[in-house]
Amino acid sequence: MDYEAFKALVREMRTAQKEYFRDRSHDALQRSKALEKRVDDELAQKVETDPNVIIMKNGQKLVQGSLF
Repeated sequence: MDYEAFKALVREMRTAQKEYFRDRSHDALQRSKALEKRVDDELAQKVETDPNVIIMKNGQKLVQGSLF
């Protein structure tokens, strides 16, 4: 999944979460949870053992520097 597709997936997930918290319906909860799982699965494919490093499918490493 490329970056733009991932952004769209996260946007869809956030919309579903907002819908659930607005309506509290079972269908909205199921949709929200399914999208959260897809996002989590995508992230799991990209994360190395170091939580500050993300490996993209093209091999590019993105490193989060220290905040402190």
